[in-house]
Amino acid sequence: MNYSTQDTSWTISAKGNHWRRLDGKVLVVGEYKDGDNYWANPNRFENTEWLQNLANWSVALTVTFTKQKNTGNYRFHSDIVYTTRHLIRLINRDCFGHGAVRKGYCIASAYVIECGYDGRHPHIHATLSLPPDRDYESLRRIILKQANKLHSIGRQIDIQPYKDFGWFEYSLKTGIKNLVVEDIQKAHHLG
Repeated sequence: MNYSTQDTSWTISAKGNHWRRLDGKVLVVGEYKDGDNYWANPNRFENTEWLQNLANWSVALTVTFTKQKNTGNYRFHSDIVYTTRHLIRLINRDCFGHGAVRKGYCIASAYVIECGYDGRHPHIHATLSLPPDRDYESLRRIILKQANKLHSIGRQIDIQPYKDFGWFEYSLKTGIKNLVVEDIQKAHHLG
Protein backbone atom coordinates (compact mmCIF):
# COMPACT_ATOMS: atom_id res chain seq x y z
CA MET A 1 0.00 0.00 0.00
CA ASN A 2 1.32 3.46 -0.88
CA TYR A 3 0.83 6.46 1.35
CA SER A 4 0.99 10.03 0.18
CA THR A 5 4.18 11.87 1.09
CA GLN A 6 2.75 15.30 0.36
CA ASP A 7 2.69 17.89 3.11
CA THR A 8 -0.59 18.04 5.00
CA SER A 9 -2.21 20.53 7.33
CA TRP A 10 -2.75 19.75 11.02
CA THR A 11 -5.43 17.13 11.64
CA ILE A 12 -6.52 14.83 14.45
CA SER A 13 -5.75 11.10 14.37
CA ALA A 14 -8.10 8.31 15.45
CA LYS A 15 -6.35 8.34 18.86
CA GLY A 16 -6.96 12.08 19.22
CA ASN A 17 -3.39 13.26 18.59
CA HIS A 18 -2.68 16.29 16.41
CA TRP A 19 -0.41 15.42 13.49
CA ARG A 20 0.76 16.61 10.11
CA ARG A 21 3.26 15.57 7.47
CA LEU A 22 5.93 18.17 6.70
CA ASP A 23 8.95 17.63 4.45
CA GLY A 24 8.57 13.86 4.67
CA LYS A 25 8.38 13.82 8.49
CA VAL A 26 5.34 13.15 10.62
CA LEU A 27 4.94 15.66 13.42
CA VAL A 28 2.84 14.55 16.38
CA VAL A 29 1.46 16.45 19.35
CA GLY A 30 -0.68 14.59 21.87
CA GLU A 31 -3.04 15.60 24.60
CA TYR A 32 -2.68 14.21 28.13
CA LYS A 33 -5.70 12.46 29.64
CA ASP A 34 -6.63 15.56 31.64
CA GLY A 35 -7.49 17.17 28.30
CA ASP A 36 -5.77 20.46 29.07
CA ASN A 37 -2.04 19.78 28.66
CA TYR A 38 0.07 18.59 25.73
CA TRP A 39 3.16 16.56 24.97
CA ALA A 40 5.39 16.57 21.91
CA ASN A 41 8.59 14.96 20.80
CA PRO A 42 10.78 18.05 20.36
CA ASN A 43 12.84 16.38 17.65
CA ARG A 44 9.71 15.91 15.56
CA PHE A 45 7.74 19.05 16.47
CA GLU A 46 9.18 21.43 13.93
CA ASN A 47 6.24 23.61 13.05
CA THR A 48 4.63 26.08 15.42
CA GLU A 49 1.52 26.56 13.31
CA TRP A 50 -0.22 24.23 15.74
CA LEU A 51 0.41 26.70 18.59
CA GLN A 52 -1.02 29.54 16.54
CA ASN A 53 -4.29 27.65 16.10
CA LEU A 54 -4.57 26.43 19.70
CA ALA A 55 -6.23 29.56 21.11
CA ASN A 56 -7.34 33.07 20.38
CA TRP A 57 -4.07 34.62 21.57
CA SER A 58 -4.19 38.22 22.80
CA VAL A 59 -1.08 38.99 24.85
CA ALA A 60 2.65 38.61 24.11
CA LEU A 61 4.63 38.74 27.36
CA THR A 62 8.37 38.83 28.06
CA VAL A 63 9.58 38.58 31.65
CA THR A 64 13.17 38.60 32.93
CA PHE A 65 14.37 36.90 36.11
CA THR A 66 16.68 38.14 38.85
CA LYS A 67 19.80 36.40 40.11
CA GLN A 68 19.45 34.22 43.20
CA LYS A 69 19.79 36.34 46.34
CA ASN A 70 21.83 33.88 48.39
CA THR A 71 24.44 32.98 45.72
CA GLY A 72 24.25 35.69 43.07
CA ASN A 73 23.99 32.96 40.41
CA TYR A 74 21.51 32.95 37.58
CA ARG A 75 18.27 31.06 38.17
CA PHE A 76 18.02 27.38 37.35
CA HIS A 77 15.63 26.18 34.65
CA SER A 78 13.47 24.54 37.33
CA ASP A 79 13.19 27.85 39.25
CA ILE A 80 12.03 29.64 36.11
CA VAL A 81 9.43 26.95 35.35
CA TYR A 82 8.14 27.06 38.95
CA THR A 83 7.94 30.87 38.98
CA THR A 84 6.22 31.00 35.58
CA ARG A 85 3.65 28.39 36.65
CA HIS A 86 3.04 30.39 39.83
CA LEU A 87 2.63 33.64 37.86
CA ILE A 88 0.07 32.03 35.54
CA ARG A 89 -1.80 30.60 38.57
CA LEU A 90 -1.88 34.08 40.15
CA ILE A 91 -3.19 35.62 36.90
CA ASN A 92 -5.90 32.94 36.66
CA ARG A 93 -6.85 33.47 40.30
CA ASP A 94 -7.15 37.22 39.75
CA CYS A 95 -9.25 36.72 36.60
CA PHE A 96 -11.54 33.93 37.84
CA GLY A 97 -11.42 34.15 41.64
CA HIS A 98 -12.16 30.88 43.39
CA GLY A 99 -13.28 29.39 40.07
CA ALA A 100 -9.58 29.10 39.15
CA VAL A 101 -9.11 26.57 41.95
CA ARG A 102 -12.55 25.03 42.43
CA LYS A 103 -13.50 24.65 38.77
CA GLY A 104 -10.09 24.84 37.07
CA TYR A 105 -10.90 27.99 35.11
CA CYS A 106 -7.88 29.39 33.29
CA ILE A 107 -6.74 31.40 30.30
CA ALA A 108 -4.86 29.73 27.46
CA SER A 109 -1.10 30.00 27.94
CA ALA A 110 2.17 28.81 26.45
CA TYR A 111 5.72 29.89 27.21
CA VAL A 112 9.31 29.47 26.10
CA ILE A 113 12.34 29.75 28.38
CA GLU A 114 15.44 31.47 27.04
CA CYS A 115 18.74 32.45 28.60
CA GLY A 116 19.93 34.84 25.91
CA TYR A 117 22.73 34.11 23.49
CA ASP A 118 25.34 34.22 26.24
CA GLY A 119 23.29 32.10 28.68
CA ARG A 120 23.30 34.85 31.29
CA HIS A 121 19.91 36.53 30.87
CA PRO A 122 17.10 34.13 31.82
CA HIS A 123 13.70 35.20 30.56
CA ILE A 124 10.45 33.81 29.21
CA HIS A 125 8.36 34.61 26.18
CA ALA A 126 4.74 33.81 27.00
CA THR A 127 1.56 34.00 25.01
CA LEU A 128 -1.79 34.37 26.76
CA SER A 129 -5.45 34.60 25.82
CA LEU A 130 -7.98 37.04 27.21
CA PRO A 131 -10.60 35.90 29.70
CA PRO A 132 -14.12 36.38 28.31
CA ASP A 133 -15.03 39.34 30.54
CA ARG A 134 -11.74 41.27 30.30
CA ASP A 135 -10.14 43.54 27.76
CA TYR A 136 -6.45 43.83 26.94
CA GLU A 137 -5.80 46.73 29.36
CA SER A 138 -7.41 45.00 32.34
CA LEU A 139 -5.41 41.81 31.71
CA ARG A 140 -2.26 43.92 31.33
CA ARG A 141 -2.87 45.49 34.76
CA ILE A 142 -3.47 42.04 36.29
CA ILE A 143 -0.21 40.69 34.82
CA LEU A 144 1.79 43.63 36.15
CA LYS A 145 0.19 43.42 39.60
CA GLN A 146 0.85 39.68 39.91
CA ALA A 147 4.36 39.79 38.43
CA ASN A 148 5.37 42.48 40.92
CA LYS A 149 4.43 40.14 43.79
CA LEU A 150 7.12 37.63 42.81
CA HIS A 151 10.65 38.43 44.01
CA SER A 152 12.36 36.28 41.36
CA ILE A 153 10.89 38.29 38.47
CA GLY A 154 13.19 41.07 37.31
CA ARG A 155 12.44 44.66 36.41
CA GLN A 156 11.82 44.02 32.73
CA ILE A 157 8.23 43.03 32.09
CA ASP A 158 7.16 43.72 28.51
CA ILE A 159 3.48 43.25 27.69
CA GLN A 160 2.33 43.76 24.10
CA PRO A 161 -0.80 42.88 22.15
CA TYR A 162 -0.33 39.59 20.31
CA LYS A 163 -0.35 40.38 16.60
CA ASP A 164 0.49 37.33 14.53
CA PHE A 165 2.43 34.12 14.09
CA GLY A 166 5.70 36.08 14.07
CA TRP A 167 5.63 36.15 17.89
CA PHE A 168 5.90 32.35 18.02
CA GLU A 169 8.68 32.39 15.44
CA TYR A 170 10.57 34.97 17.51
CA SER A 171 9.92 33.12 20.78
CA LEU A 172 11.24 29.86 19.33
CA LYS A 173 14.30 31.34 17.62
CA THR A 174 16.63 29.22 19.79
CA GLY A 175 14.69 26.03 19.12
CA ILE A 176 11.57 24.14 20.03
CA LYS A 177 13.41 22.44 22.92
CA ASN A 178 12.86 25.61 24.97
CA LEU A 179 9.06 25.40 24.70
CA VAL A 180 7.69 24.03 27.97
CA VAL A 181 5.23 21.70 26.23
CA GLU A 182 3.83 20.15 29.41
CA ASP A 183 2.61 23.60 30.54
CA ILE A 184 0.74 24.53 27.35
CA GLN A 185 -2.74 25.23 28.59
CA LYS A 186 -6.05 25.52 26.74
CA ALA A 187 -8.54 28.10 27.98
CA HIS A 188 -11.14 26.68 30.33
CA HIS A 189 -13.88 29.03 31.54
CA LEU A 190 -17.50 29.96 31.12
CA GLY A 191 -18.21 32.34 28.30
